[in-house]
Parts: sequence; C-alpha cells; structure tokens
Amino acid sequence: MEGTLPVFDNYCFYIHRLKMRSKLNYKSKLVDLCKEASNPFIVSLAKDISDASDNIDNFFFSTKARDLTNIDTAELLKSVETYCSLLGGLIGSKVYQPTITTDNIAAATTAATATPVSNFEKLQLNEQPRDNDEEYNSEEGDDKLEKFNNEKVKNNNNKGSDAIRKNLRFSWTNVFGSDRSITSSDTLVEYMSILFNLGIWYLGYSEYIVSNRCSPTDGLPEEDRQKVYDFLLKSAGIFDYLCKLRLNLSSSSKKEEEDKKEEKTESGEDEKDGGGDDDVVDDNAGKILKGSDKSSTDFNDVLLRSLYLQCIGQAQELTIGRAYKKNTIQPIVKLAVDTANIYKEAMDMLISHFTEEKLVENRLEKFVNFLQYKVSLYQSLAWNQQAFQQNATHKYGESIATCKKAQHQLKQTLFLIRPCVSITLTQQSLQKPTQQLQPIIDATLARLERENVLIGYEVVPSIDDISELPTEGTRLAKLRPFIIPQVHQSWSTIDIPSTFNKDKKLQESDLVSVKI
Repeated sequence: MEGTLPVFDNYCFYIHRLKMRSKLNYKSKLVDLCKEASNPFIVSLAKDISDASDNIDNFFFSTKARDLTNIDTAELLKSVETYCSLLGGLIGSKVYQPTITTDNIAAATTAATATPVSNFEKLQLNEQPRDNDEEYNSEEGDDKLEKFNNEKVKNNNNKGSDAIRKNLRFSWTNVFGSDRSITSSDTLVEYMSILFNLGIWYLGYSEYIVSNRCSPTDGLPEEDRQKVYDFLLKSAGIFDYLCKLRLNLSSSSKKEEEDKKEEKTESGEDEKDGGGDDDVVDDNAGKILKGSDKSSTDFNDVLLRSLYLQCIGQAQELTIGRAYKKNTIQPIVKLAVDTANIYKEAMDMLISHFTEEKLVENRLEKFVNFLQYKVSLYQSLAWNQQAFQQNATHKYGESIATCKKAQHQLKQTLFLIRPCVSITLTQQSLQKPTQQLQPIIDATLARLERENVLIGYEVVPSIDDISELPTEGTRLAKLRPFIIPQVHQSWSTIDIPSTFNKDKKLQESDLVSVKI
C-alpha cells in the first residue's frame, strides 16, 4: 500500500491582524529632547529615524503593503532591520544587545563533507546549520566571533546609555485584549510592536502563498514550501524572543512610576537611567498592574508562547506534506501526532490562563477554536496513518476499526469549522484540508475492507477497543532565532547623556492617539 499513498498536502493558516500605530514625528520631537536643538548630528539622526519609520508604514500599512503579489520581501525585512537598529540606540545596551551567533558564522564558512542522514532528517526543510552540527568548527568559529565583535565595537562608539529610553511617546492598537490600544513612553514597546507585526506578517504572507499556490492535486511546490517553512520558523524565533524581552517591560502603572520617582528624589537617591534593573520584573515577583506596559495582552507571556507554537505547528504541517511527497508513510503518524500536540499545548495554555468569559473579552475565542480545529484535523490524519501501519503488520481487523476512528474524528472536525470563521478566516479555507482528507480516509477504508475480505478474514473490533495513538510524536520544526541587528551607525558619534536632557519627556499631547 505504501507506494500508492494518496497525498495530503493542503493547509489553512490562521491570520491575525497587524497592530496599527500613531507615528511619532521624530524630526521635531527627538530634537526637542536635545540640549542643543541645532546639533547637526541630532538633526541628521532624527531624519534617519523618521525616514526609517516612514518605511515601516510603507511596507506594513500602505496600499503597496496590501499588494502581496508584488511586495519585495527583502526590502520589507531591510526596513524592519534598519528601524530596529535605530531604536536600539534609544533602548540602550542593558536591553538591546545585538547578536552574532554561531549559526551566522557557520553559515558563512565552507560546508564540510555531508554526512548520511536519517529518513526523518530528509523530511526536514530546515537547511540552516545548528549549534550541534558536527560540521561546525568551534575554534574557527570563536576566532570569527571575536573578530566580528571587535569590528562591532570599533564601528560603534555609542556607550549604550538608556537615559532617554522612556522620554518619547508611542501609541499602538492591540490585536488582543479588552483594551483596544496602548500608549507608552517606553521605546521598548515600539521595538516589540514592530517585531510583533513582523511575526504576524510572516504568518499572513505564508498563508497567502499556500492559499494561492497550493494545487489540489500536486500540493505545494517545493520552492514555495521552503520559503513558507523559513518564514514560519523565523516568526517562531521572533515570538520566542519577545517572550524573553517582555521581562524588561514595566509592570507598574505610570502613576506608580511617578510616585517612585518622587520618593527617590525626596530620599536623595540618584535616579537611575530609564529602563534600568528596576524595570526588569519577573512575573512571579509581583503583581502586574493594569495600565502598565507588561499588562498588554499582546505582550502576555501565554499569548506569545501560543503564537510561537502556532508558527511551529504550521511549519510542522509542511514536513507532513513533504513526507507524503516522498512516500514515507511510517514517519507521518508521529509527525501528525506531534502537530496535534503542538496545537493542543497552545490551546490548553490559553484555556487555563483565561476563563471562557475572558477569552471572549480578550478577543481570543476564535484563535482557541482554530487551535481546537487543528488538533482534531491532525488527530484524524494520525488515525488514518496508523491504520496503514496496522494493515502492514497484518492487523487487518484493527486497521479497519482504526480507519473508522479517523472517519469519526474527521466528522468532529467538520463541526469545528463554523466556530472558527472570522473576517480573516473564511469557511472555504477551513474546509479545504477536510475536503482533501475525507476522500483519502474513505479510499483507505475501502481498501482495508477489501484486503480483509480477500486476505485477513479478521473480525473488526469496536473503535473503542483499538490501540491508542502514540503519546509523543516527532518534531522536526525548530525555530530560527531572531538575529538582533547592530545599533545603527548614526548613533556612533553621539554620547546620549551629554547630548540629551534626560529630564525632558514628551507628553500625551505630543502624539496623536492611534485610531482604533
């Protein structure tokens, strides 16, 4: 049966909305914080940040941004990198720490002789070297890392001060949560929001590719599969990075921070630069107050972790499609089981963290419904593949019952479609995977029943008496770490403490609130 396995290679990805923002006028507002408004370096820096900010709007919020057919992904990514590198100078080195990883170095070296790989590794679409790759020469890598870091220090004289990290104003809408928008003085919120949007964009553009280029008969072309897989793993890396970065957000309200500042002044304590260690708060160490930056649902640890798992799950789906293309039946059961487990983990986290009422209030209900749909879909696929395996080991009767279990599970999946439908997720897109899987399961059952009549002569047990699916699967999809760009060279000649007035801060009136 293995050589004639019907191909299941169809996808439905959940699309989240982008965060919208109110753009700050850096050309005037950054200069306002400067001790000498005519400082040519600051005027030039303000223009660079303003231009980079305009570029973000151009690639994410303009008419051009909606034309996904003709969008230049390389330029879009470059715009994010440039803006983030400029924000890095405002955030300061306590939080913003550019990375040069061994993966970067290994990718730049000549590949060593390829070693034999297993069937699972052949299915893997991630071609990037990993930390445990035997090809990586650690001694050579350490030399390159030291050289790169020395070059970074030489080219950037900025001391990494965070003295004005919390002196500007930023306003963003929230994708999730009861509060529709957030206004903050922390540049880290601007930085995290930009990266949040990039992660969401990766997910959305991946869905655009699979929905427009996935053939009902041939599935997804390999070139597109590689591209989508890469985007999804990079998106996972972004949300993983945001999970760690959020610890640096304030868990205090604006009023509390002002009171704390007054207490320090009265007691004669020196005020620390904005964004210092006082702002690094572990969630378990104290209460996160409503109105604080960390209280934003978009930056909730559970939500960010769920988005990370969504990316990994969708990438894992692509490995299943590739396994079908390569006629490798055996691994598909464990791949499908793990994919279902990934979505179940995300669903269980959200359900355990938010009550049913809070899921609706925080606009998470549709997302949870989608995760439940995915769990059921891939459990159905896993049952179907397990039936194949049982038939191959001459368990003819049980294989039929297992395939009937797959049918039953798929019927349950069909009932989950309508609750998932939203503005960004149509009923038609949700039906496509089930419509492709339905005839596969039906054909499998017909064949298994025919073989039992001709060969097996076994009694078919109840679906309640069949062997369970494996509790653990096989995970091939692994995140690609987000590489933090170096602080932009425009900051290299600027000493923040001596150039800016850290006591001068923008007010809410200096920024038009974001339109909801």
